[in-house]
Amino acid sequence: MDAIHSKDLKKIASFFCCDQDLVHLKPIKKEDHSESSLITVNKKKFFLKKFYKKEDPFKLDIKKETNLHRVLSPFSLTSKLIFYDFDHKIFICDWIEDQKYEVTEDCLTDHLVTSIIKKNNLALFDGLPRRKLTEITMYYYSLYSQLFIFSEISHIIKIFSELGILLDSSATKFVISHGDLNFSNCLLNDDELVFCDWEYACIGSPFLDIASVIVHEKLSQEDAYIFATSILSGLEPKINIDDLNLWVQFTLIMNGLWSILYDKEVVMEKLVQDLEGRLRLYPAK
Repeated sequence: MDAIHSKDLKKIASFFCCDQDLVHLKPIKKEDHSESSLITVNKKKFFLKKFYKKEDPFKLDIKKETNLHRVLSPFSLTSKLIFYDFDHKIFICDWIEDQKYEVTEDCLTDHLVTSIIKKNNLALFDGLPRRKLTEITMYYYSLYSQLFIFSEISHIIKIFSELGILLDSSATKFVISHGDLNFSNCLLNDDELVFCDWEYACIGSPFLDIASVIVHEKLSQEDAYIFATSILSGLEPKINIDDLNLWVQFTLIMNGLWSILYDKEVVMEKLVQDLEGRLRLYPAK
């Protein structure tokens, strides 16, 4: 693994009191912006993350992320943090066996509903930023206004900005949000599901994680409504589902703009066509 240098492997081996040759790494996710690994030491498995910020102002720094692990692990919402090294910017968590390919999507979604309700009913704590959508829209506008493709997507960015203002002004209960929730950031063990990769965690609307799952996993309109309703009905005070389509629209556009920046294989014309088609599936009132 390119970004895990020999000094990191030496540090990990020292922590586990074993020879460096016995530490084996298998990439789980390796992209321009993110990197995680499955680490095997003496036949035991652990989750390892190599942290680097990239040009993204919405990522947590490593100190906030390690603190979040400490706070949430007693609630079985994230794997237990067992080692971290600020100098080398790596941390290792207990590995909860990933069974997402051994269960149906419906079963995984049911587990996800239960875990999100548990997370959303926890008390807030200091250290996480509040996610302001107008800041996100301004950030993307400043990036794209300098690019030659701006004219092709200016109408989408206009909708994006309007949605950000509208959703920021809507009254809702704030919860601990994962910020990038999808099936690949879930680990399932028996009947318990926990979350990993908290680098975009924040304080935000309950709809933030709901819309993220709907968009990433391309849930049908019917399944999306059932998924959202199941979560919102388990929260106190009750939250109106009328904002769901607005949040899905916002998340669709945000993911599309992000893909244009970071996905090397994206085809602009096709992405815009697909995005416009998906937006029509979630008409705002």
